[in-house]
Amino acid sequence: MKILNKIALPALLALALSSCGGAYTPPDHQAGSPADMFPDYSGVTVPPNLAPLNFRILNPADEFQAAVWAPGSDSPQIVVTSSDGLMEIPLDEWRALLSAHKGDSLTITTATRDGSGWTGYTPMTLYVSPDTIDGYLAYRLLYPGYELWNEMGIYQRDLSTYTQTPIMENKDVDKMCMNCHSFSAGDPNTMMMHVRGKDGGTLIHTDGRTRKVNPSPEGMAHGATYPAWSPKGRFIAFSANDVRQFFHRSGTKTIEVSDMAADLMVYDTQDNRAFTDSAICGDRYIETFPTWAPDGETIYFCRAEQAAGAAIDSVRYDLCRVSFDPSTGKFGQVEKIYDARAEGKSVSFPRVSPDGRWLMITRSDYGNFSIWHPESSLCIIDLTDMSLREMDEVNAPGAVDSYHSWSSNGKWFVFSSKRIDGLWARPFIAAFDPATGRAGSPILLPQLDPDIYKEMLQTFNVPELVRGHVDFSADLLDAVHTPPSRAVMN
Repeated sequence: MKILNKIALPALLALALSSCGGAYTPPDHQAGSPADMFPDYSGVTVPPNLAPLNFRILNPADEFQAAVWAPGSDSPQIVVTSSDGLMEIPLDEWRALLSAHKGDSLTITTATRDGSGWTGYTPMTLYVSPDTIDGYLAYRLLYPGYELWNEMGIYQRDLSTYTQTPIMENKDVDKMCMNCHSFSAGDPNTMMMHVRGKDGGTLIHTDGRTRKVNPSPEGMAHGATYPAWSPKGRFIAFSANDVRQFFHRSGTKTIEVSDMAADLMVYDTQDNRAFTDSAICGDRYIETFPTWAPDGETIYFCRAEQAAGAAIDSVRYDLCRVSFDPSTGKFGQVEKIYDARAEGKSVSFPRVSPDGRWLMITRSDYGNFSIWHPESSLCIIDLTDMSLREMDEVNAPGAVDSYHSWSSNGKWFVFSSKRIDGLWARPFIAAFDPATGRAGSPILLPQLDPDIYKEMLQTFNVPELVRGHVDFSADLLDAVHTPPSRAVMN
């Protein structure tokens, strides 16, 4: 990826200024306050298989020190020193320490040295979870503006290290747009993505083979857009959307994305057939953003009333669900389970936890394309009693907390947020307690040098947790230039 390569040399030079494994120097005095650092990882819950939480101390000084302490220890297990404030925690020592202290808390102390000696700061505490997170994170990297839309790629990041590799880059497919990558329950061997352009189509990899299809059959007014794999990997629910973009000269929302129309359908990847029903396809409503319950027989989605000529900021989506019988392809009656419009709110991106109890949504003031809405935030619904609450433990005011996905064990989720600078979405990881429905403090995706977040100009789009490495990139590229097979309406 071009922008990361540009950053690699200065990052390596900075890392050369750091050292680890040296002797610990006790502070001469205490500041009585936390160090100024980026990212601030104090109080987070860490997966035991997550890469080191490298950070930079921002207090001006001549020398910097960080030490990681195990519970009850008289001396630190890891010591890092630096002349530029970058605290690079060694990978092997970090892995061993987390493995040995699952379910325990670790303490990180920081100190800086200037002419008056070493100054210590308030320690920060990390809790090491006994529960691992899925090993990879897949996302699209692209520039947030539209001038460079033709430079993008879908990448995968090994969460136990800092290694990022491309799944597909559009420089290899004639600069065509690619989007909406999706996996079945985090399975790296069951994936789909759209390619838009002269060789456009939907690439589907399942059962060890890759093919290009057009899931939208004759008779559907619009093409398949936003996908959701069924848990067992046979079906994909799609919304078929007529999407429009609007640009404003002033205001806090200079870009709006809105649906002029949208319907729901289900595509059978085995038989190349599509299913829909008048309850979820027609002119009265706009249906979008489907997602499956773990039973594979219930589809949750967002729905707004169709109002021709209505102002964008008057369109609000409720949360609905409908049953689906995989054996017959029949749908049940639509049930509204959260009347967001009655509260002056709108719903997007519903996602059901793997245990089926919790449903996370993004809520904003109107519309459904919440990644452009500063007020968007995450909410959690307990499906046992339909109670809803704002996830204040992870949301940040005006941060555009938006797209999210669960880990396969339901103990973690990842979400995108623009809280760092208001411009670029970055992935944050948070622990989740399935017993209480509460989350831990969010962790900015660790990087070898966290300064990359201040230097790279690309946004992280649709972060999806994946259980393993996607290794069929060559098959995807081969399938791009093949003719698509169009689905048949059942």
